[in-house]
Amino acid sequence: MSTSWHYDLLLPDAAIEGMQATVKRLDEVTPKIDQHMQQAAQEIGQRVNKALDEYQGQPPIRGVTDKPTKA
Repeated sequence: MSTSWHYDLLLPDAAIEGMQATVKRLDEVTPKIDQHMQQAAQEIGQRVNKALDEYQGQPPIRGVTDKPTKA
Protein backbone atom coordinates (compact mmCIF):
# COMPACT_ATOMS: atom_id res chain seq x y z
CA MET A 1 0.00 0.00 0.00
CA SER A 2 1.17 3.47 -0.71
CA THR A 3 2.73 5.42 2.13
CA SER A 4 1.81 8.71 0.57
CA TRP A 5 1.65 11.73 2.82
CA HIS A 6 -1.86 12.32 1.45
CA TYR A 7 -3.09 9.33 3.42
CA ASP A 8 -1.34 10.53 6.55
CA LEU A 9 -3.03 13.91 6.31
CA LEU A 10 -6.52 12.77 5.31
CA LEU A 11 -7.06 9.51 7.18
CA PRO A 12 -6.82 8.61 10.84
CA ASP A 13 -4.09 6.15 11.85
CA ALA A 14 -6.63 3.42 12.61
CA ALA A 15 -8.00 3.60 9.06
CA ILE A 16 -4.51 3.38 7.55
CA GLU A 17 -3.62 0.42 9.78
CA GLY A 18 -6.88 -1.30 8.86
CA MET A 19 -6.20 -0.89 5.14
CA GLN A 20 -2.64 -2.13 5.54
CA ALA A 21 -3.88 -5.20 7.44
CA THR A 22 -6.44 -5.91 4.72
CA VAL A 23 -3.82 -5.62 1.99
CA LYS A 24 -1.53 -7.96 3.92
CA ARG A 25 -4.30 -10.57 4.28
CA LEU A 26 -5.14 -10.30 0.58
CA ASP A 27 -1.47 -10.78 -0.29
CA GLU A 28 -1.49 -13.98 1.77
CA VAL A 29 -4.72 -15.33 0.29
CA THR A 30 -4.27 -14.42 -3.38
CA PRO A 31 -1.61 -17.08 -4.18
CA LYS A 32 -3.83 -19.77 -2.64
CA ILE A 33 -6.76 -18.66 -4.76
CA ASP A 34 -4.61 -18.71 -7.91
CA GLN A 35 -3.35 -22.20 -7.07
CA HIS A 36 -6.86 -23.57 -6.52
CA MET A 37 -8.10 -21.97 -9.74
CA GLN A 38 -5.28 -23.66 -11.68
CA GLN A 39 -6.11 -27.00 -10.06
CA ALA A 40 -9.80 -26.59 -10.90
CA ALA A 41 -8.98 -25.71 -14.52
CA GLN A 42 -6.78 -28.80 -14.83
CA GLU A 43 -9.48 -31.01 -13.34
CA ILE A 44 -12.11 -29.60 -15.68
CA GLY A 45 -9.78 -30.14 -18.63
CA GLN A 46 -9.20 -33.75 -17.58
CA ARG A 47 -12.93 -34.38 -17.25
CA VAL A 48 -13.62 -32.84 -20.66
CA ASN A 49 -10.89 -34.93 -22.27
CA LYS A 50 -12.24 -38.08 -20.60
CA ALA A 51 -15.77 -37.30 -21.79
CA LEU A 52 -14.52 -36.69 -25.33
CA ASP A 53 -12.58 -39.96 -25.29
CA GLU A 54 -15.66 -41.88 -24.10
CA TYR A 55 -18.07 -40.23 -26.55
CA GLN A 56 -19.36 -42.77 -29.06
CA GLY A 57 -21.37 -40.43 -31.23
CA GLN A 58 -25.09 -40.47 -31.88
CA PRO A 59 -26.74 -43.75 -32.78
CA PRO A 60 -27.72 -43.96 -36.44
CA ILE A 61 -31.19 -42.64 -37.25
CA ARG A 62 -33.57 -45.32 -38.44
CA GLY A 63 -36.84 -44.90 -40.25
CA VAL A 64 -38.43 -41.88 -41.88
CA THR A 65 -36.99 -38.64 -40.62
CA ASP A 66 -38.73 -36.04 -42.75
CA LYS A 67 -42.24 -36.62 -41.32
CA PRO A 68 -43.34 -35.28 -37.94
CA THR A 69 -44.31 -37.85 -35.34
CA LYS A 70 -47.70 -37.79 -33.68
CA ALA A 71 -47.90 -37.54 -29.93
